[in-house]
Amino acid sequence: MVVNLPTELLRSFVAIVDSGTMLRASERVFVTQSALSLQMKRLEDTVQSQLFHREGRRLVLTPAGESFLGHAREILATRPMSDAVRAEVLPGPDLVTDEQLTAFCQRTVKTNYHPVGTCAMGVDSNEMAVVNPELKVRGVEGLRVFDASIMPNLISANTNAPTMAIADKAVALMMGETLPPPVVL
Repeated sequence: MVVNLPTELLRSFVAIVDSGTMLRASERVFVTQSALSLQMKRLEDTVQSQLFHREGRRLVLTPAGESFLGHAREILATRPMSDAVRAEVLPGPDLVTDEQLTAFCQRTVKTNYHPVGTCAMGVDSNEMAVVNPELKVRGVEGLRVFDASIMPNLISANTNAPTMAIADKAVALMMGETLPPPVVL
């Protein structure tokens, strides 16, 4: 049995299993999808086991994940978690065996990626940045990237509006308009 786990990690694990997507789970526990992924990594580090692995596009529980999932109901029935849980909605009390719970997770749990960060934008001192603030790819002449891939981190909302703002900035840059200096956070 897993003991002394931070409540937010348990809530995040259950939210992912319950909602079926990282996006809905992140909204349910009020964190960004990147923060939720970090929480799942922290949970895996805490229990010293990998709980999920990918098979193509599916997120599949490992044997350790199946075991942890089997303990989830017991964990949720224990204070302080039991104070926050009214009733189990999904997967439902009728699913009790490891095989049933695993099948449910394989049917419903998925990643919901909004790909960002593959060409992260950043200042010259940021070694991980692929694109500079003028949207030019470092080391490649005449190439700009202006889509969601330049966002250094995943935002907690839909990526459409920021992508349109990036495109607007790109057009202004290519047209030679003067832009305000980049902000270093």
